[in-house]
Amino acid sequence: CLQQHYALLHTKITKSISTENNAIETLLAMTQMIVKLEFEVNPTFYKELNKFYPDLQDGILENYLEIRKLCIEIIRQGIDEGLIRSDIDKDLAWISLRRLYSGITRDGIYDAYQLPINIIIYNTLTLFFRGMCTASGLKTIERFELIHLNSKNL
Repeated sequence: CLQQHYALLHTKITKSISTENNAIETLLAMTQMIVKLEFEVNPTFYKELNKFYPDLQDGILENYLEIRKLCIEIIRQGIDEGLIRSDIDKDLAWISLRRLYSGITRDGIYDAYQLPINIIIYNTLTLFFRGMCTASGLKTIERFELIHLNSKNL
């Protein structure tokens, strides 16, 4: 059941990657999609999965979806496009991204603030993405935000 669920997610992510213009838009769109799925579509399912079966979820993400490989490839693409700084270590960026997201979904470190998820994402993941960017990458984020800012998904 879980593998089917993540297979659908993988298909959506892959489709998103093929329709976005560049690596920054791909990262932001992928983040929006995952946040929407986790916090709006199936919040109880993911909350319980994160709480009771985090290792199972990690195993499927790593082994079945190869999410690490996918994200590192997107970062490499962003470097090649001149949107992500070339001095960024792709593996360390992946670990940092994963820990930031885990802090939001599993560790509950932002729960006490009782903020909408879009505000938490903007002040964590989006700031992280900004820190990886070149000047061109920052302009891409700004354009993306103008288009999607009112969607409450950023």
